[in-house]
Amino acid sequence: MTSSPSRHGLLKRRSLLKLGAIGAGAATAAGAAPPGRAGAAVLDTSITSPYPPYLTFSYPSSWFMHTALIPGVVMPYDVIVCNRHLSPLPDIAGAPDLRAVPGDATMLVLLFWEPVPAAKANLSGGPVRLQKGMAMRFSDLGGGQRNWHNFRAFTGWYVATSGDLLYSIEADVYVGPDAGAEWKDVQSIVSSIRHPG
Repeated sequence: MTSSPSRHGLLKRRSLLKLGAIGAGAATAAGAAPPGRAGAAVLDTSITSPYPPYLTFSYPSSWFMHTALIPGVVMPYDVIVCNRHLSPLPDIAGAPDLRAVPGDATMLVLLFWEPVPAAKANLSGGPVRLQKGMAMRFSDLGGGQRNWHNFRAFTGWYVATSGDLLYSIEADVYVGPDAGAEWKDVQSIVSSIRHPG
C-alpha cells in the first residue's frame, strides 16, 4: 500500500529546500547557467495556469504541458512543461521522481502552494516578489548542480499577491544528463512566466 506524503511533512521538507536553494543558490544564480541562445526559442504556444494566481506563460509547440502529473501529492498543485512526453510521475517527498523522466529531457515544474492571508505572511526566507505584470527571470533560479539522479537542478521561489491572499510558487528546472542544446529553450520559457496585471 502506498501512502501520500503528509501535508505537514511535505511543507516542512519543501520549506527547507526553498531556504537552502535561496540561501545557497542566490549567490550562484547569475553564473549558474551556461551561456544561452538568447531569443532562440520560438514560444508559439501560450497558456494560463489553471491554479491561482493564474500565471501566464509561453512555450514551444513541440513541448508538452501537463497538470497534476504527480498524482500522489494533493498539494502543491503542479504544472509541468517538458520537451518529452511524460507519464504520471511518482514522487519523492512531493518532488517528482526523476528516475521516471527520460535522460534527454528538460523539464520545468511549477508548484503552486495553498495561499495564506497576505497580512499574516512571513517572507523572511527571501522569495522573489512577483508583482502584477512582472515576469520571472531564469537568472533568479539558483543551483545548476547535478543531483543524485544526475539531472541538473535550478530552483526559484516566488510569491504573488492576488486580492488579500499571498501565493507561493516554486519554479524548478531539471536538465537531464543527455539533454542537448534544446535545454537552453527553457530559459526563455521561465522568463515568459508572468503574473497577469
